Amino acid sequence: MLSLDYLIHTWCSGLRARHSKLNRVARFCAHQLIFLMAAAVLFFCFFFADSAWLLFVWRGFSAVAIAWAFCIVIELVVGRPRPFQEFHDHTLGKYWTPNPSFPSAHATMAFATAMFVFVVFGEVFGIVFFSAASVIAISRVYVGVHYFSDVIAGAILGSAVSLSVFFIIQSL
Repeated sequence: MLSLDYLIHTWCSGLRARHSKLNRVARFCAHQLIFLMAAAVLFFCFFFADSAWLLFVWRGFSAVAIAWAFCIVIELVVGRPRPFQEFHDHTLGKYWTPNPSFPSAHATMAFATAMFVFVVFGEVFGIVFFSAASVIAISRVYVGVHYFSDVIAGAILGSAVSLSVFFIIQSL
């Protein structure tokens, strides 16, 4: 997997050097799209959920927060350096923190949110949110702050924890 991570990182570095418009889109997706997802979830919970929409918001927030907490613990245990640190490369952002890379917290939270939306609101909204989560994950690799394996692990972790939390809370 590490050689695939290196190949994808090198390929993205080459793209970043040639595509300024793509760089702007990727920077937006890597940083801001997750906030749009959160706002959309609040919108859906308010307008499309029943009178107990606060319960849906609480479930979604709990799922994302627990997934994020698991992610942070794994990051601290694994301690993998970010690609730009390991290869002395440049990222597309100037405010990246040097916290560990594996797994991607952005991918974890985005896929946790997407899984929550999929379970609560169904396939149509779920597909839209999984698509947005995938764009976030790809853009995190593209801008140079994560390896491909970081975002794959984040996607699996976020989806699994969100699904588990949702069913645990629902059974209470």
